[in-house]
Amino acid sequence: MTIDIASSAMPLIADFIPDGATSTEHDGRIRTTLRVSHYHGLKRLATRMSGVMTVVAPPSAREAVADWARSGVDRYRKEMR
Repeated sequence: MTIDIASSAMPLIADFIPDGATSTEHDGRIRTTLRVSHYHGLKRLATRMSGVMTVVAPPSAREAVADWARSGVDRYRKEMR
């Protein structure tokens, strides 16, 4: 999948970047590809990289992360009532 990440966080995800992956830098952010075995692993990674990483593609990966985040917010709102 494709992500944008702050250049300062690249060392934290180095193990997820496949050999031969191309990366481009723009305005302090790097667009690169990641290798994860399933979307559950991606959601966990996105949690750890909140604010510094954005899932760009494929759309199904973006949707999986967005759905996971929405369900967390919904759960929080229910507990606050």
